Amino acid sequence: MEDTYGQFLEYLEKNSSIIRSSMILDERNDLRKRLEPMYGEMYHDPPPYDPGPLKVAATDSSEFIRELYNGKKIILIRSFTKMGNRIWNHFISEVIDVDRDVLRNFTILLMEHSEHVSTLKMLEDVDRPDYILLDGSLIGRMRHRNQRIGAENYENFMKEYFSTLARLVETCLEKNIPLIFVAKSSESRILKDFMIARSFSGSEVNRFRSVTDHVVVRSFSKKPGYTSPICITLRNPESSSGKSLGIATFHIMPYIMDVPMKIDVVSCEIQNDLHNEPETVHIDQNLIGFLFWGYTGLRVHNIWLAEVDKLVKFNNKEIEELYMKTFEREIGIEFYETRGERRARIRI
Repeated sequence: MEDTYGQFLEYLEKNSSIIRSSMILDERNDLRKRLEPMYGEMYHDPPPYDPGPLKVAATDSSEFIRELYNGKKIILIRSFTKMGNRIWNHFISEVIDVDRDVLRNFTILLMEHSEHVSTLKMLEDVDRPDYILLDGSLIGRMRHRNQRIGAENYENFMKEYFSTLARLVETCLEKNIPLIFVAKSSESRILKDFMIARSFSGSEVNRFRSVTDHVVVRSFSKKPGYTSPICITLRNPESSSGKSLGIATFHIMPYIMDVPMKIDVVSCEIQNDLHNEPETVHIDQNLIGFLFWGYTGLRVHNIWLAEVDKLVKFNNKEIEELYMKTFEREIGIEFYETRGERRARIRI
């Protein structure tokens, strides 16, 4: 242990300045000097907010994957949408061949799709919620590649994925329900690119490609607040309307010692004046106040999403004593896992 720790310490001592500069823009950084004045104009105090009675629907998903000795994968995906005391769920269970190099991305797609379906089930069954919350990024989902997938029976899944997502977005717009995606981690560069395009010449833009929005927000923010919402126009290939969609994206910093959250919002108010290039847009101040009010600390970025996350997560006892024992009983084959999976299971 001492030897490996010593090697780790040596690595940090050699690379600390590089690592730090990738996480925080220091005072000498050229990008900081050029962007900080504009950031001051684009960063705003949290608005005053009185929550009153709210009907909030929140959706999250969970996964379980185990490899069988024949190479196939057991995949379990479930999503819950919770509003008040009610829960709507969508469950996917498969035993299929999946290329190992696409397994992780494929699982993410299944989880996101399951979330879209369970949210639609809720919308078909209840009166209009005030807000709908999903964990993740809508822009990221819209930008998935529309391509063939190396998974048995799911080769053309992206058509269904985009069709369901389009139906969710269009239903929310028809019912005038704000659809909000909350990402606790993000590789987004929309804010940074927006600011750079207005502060640097075209030839200089690519110099800072590796800097993410969260690095900018974490470096410049001195107090709780949020960045000016920027509208991105995207088109879903399976949208029945054929229209482009305006998505407002911004970052909120409820607590200065925490990391920012990226917010993507679809609402009726931003669909009327869309542009080909990103532009700042107005967002209802009650929606922004609602997001700040829902933050309760480092462990709970949003009270509604945290609650449904806790409910939907598969736990080890549930998996081993219910799902896997049922699989073994119904299929009638003992030691169905690969040796590696079985040894890991015994260690657990």
